[in-house]
Amino acid sequence: MDHIAVGGMAFLIDYPISLVMNRVVNVNSAIRYAVANSGPLTSSVGLETVAFITTKYGNVSDDWPDIEFMLTSTSTNSDGGSNVKRAHCLTDEFYSEVFDEINNKDVFGVFPMILRPKSRGNIKLRSANPFHHPLIYPNYLTHPDDVRVLREGVKAGLAIAETQAMRRFGARYHRKPLPGCKHLPHFTDEYWDCYTRQYTMTIYHMSGSAKMGPQSDPWAVVDPELRVYGTSGLRVIDASIMPQITSGNINAPVIMIAEKGADMIINYWTQGAIGFHNNNLGYPQGYRKKRELYSNLTYV
Repeated sequence: MDHIAVGGMAFLIDYPISLVMNRVVNVNSAIRYAVANSGPLTSSVGLETVAFITTKYGNVSDDWPDIEFMLTSTSTNSDGGSNVKRAHCLTDEFYSEVFDEINNKDVFGVFPMILRPKSRGNIKLRSANPFHHPLIYPNYLTHPDDVRVLREGVKAGLAIAETQAMRRFGARYHRKPLPGCKHLPHFTDEYWDCYTRQYTMTIYHMSGSAKMGPQSDPWAVVDPELRVYGTSGLRVIDASIMPQITSGNINAPVIMIAEKGADMIINYWTQGAIGFHNNNLGYPQGYRKKRELYSNLTYV
């Protein structure tokens, strides 16, 4: 699983207040940051705020949203095509057709991100060689519901520019159609579905490839103690153990998983201690014996 977002939604504004690369990366900005700890270099990489909504496809009885908005003081065009274009894997032709005319202009960006995707990817071993990279198939947008939810996220993102708060900055959507979608009537559901498939990007929240679950679950990889089924001395302690991706950024849940996993390992090594009395090396009694017994095992 992964959180993916629709990219390229740039809204032009009439004031020089956004993060434009050639205005931010210069000597004056560096001096302001070094001397006064102020200026554009103190920004959180342009991510100014996040918001959560539930679309019409969300289950109102569930206590979670299905779209997260990332609102930024920058967009695809803000560096003139020097870095973001490559990060988003856009071709020169694609970028030129859509963004050249607004290169380095002041904009804000809206990135609708799906929180509960139904599409599922898979990972396969390339070979028996552990140094070979695995084969990764994300299978983004293979479930039609994901496209529908993101479409509603795009529509809600457009509505943000129509609010009074944004209109006072002269906000207006950059309406240039994407190359692969310009044959479709603009702003229709068909167009936004095409747009979503043309310009969707990962938010790098890959998870769920080593699911935690009961042994009766054929897809479960680890047990509730995060131990890998079918082997011994091996645990998985990261985002891959999530049975379902969280409805929001995964950094805090991953920290929680790491803390809990660390406690499990500590408890494992201390459960054989006699009275939990520390010896003069600072280890619980019984630790050294267990360490020698399991020294050939690796914990992940």
